[in-house]
Amino acid sequence: MFEIKFGKVLLMNNSVLKLRIEHFWTYFSRLKELQKKPEKEFLENFLISDSVERNFQLVIEALTDLGNHIIKRENLGTVESRSTIFQILCQNRILPLELEEKLVRMVKFRNLLVQQYTITNKRIVYKILQENLKTIATVAETLINKIEALNNN
Repeated sequence: MFEIKFGKVLLMNNSVLKLRIEHFWTYFSRLKELQKKPEKEFLENFLISDSVERNFQLVIEALTDLGNHIIKRENLGTVESRSTIFQILCQNRILPLELEEKLVRMVKFRNLLVQQYTITNKRIVYKILQENLKTIATVAETLINKIEALNNN
């Protein structure tokens, strides 16, 4: 893997990158499966809601890792936080500029899940699950295509 530390990023080698992409799709497919659950079941079954929260965390971390890799490869700027990864990618038109605010909110959501600053509202998590998987898949495909293009050069 690599780490985000004081604006420096270590590049992932191709085997680690491939594994990271495979893991992303595993976590994403779990979210797609859990998306089928009715809201009542989601709210009443902590195994389902906790699984959704954990897989959201892992999906978002995988996306920021992939984005960070692109930023480093392309020398697009200094990463100061996970949020700045999406800001840099959008400002450089690797991701659509209109997604920037939504992607920054996604990182903030991940931070809430990880740090547990507040008790997570399960209804909000369910709504995010229902409304955001298409965007997440689009972002992933865009980042993966960009990485493949960089590797083919």
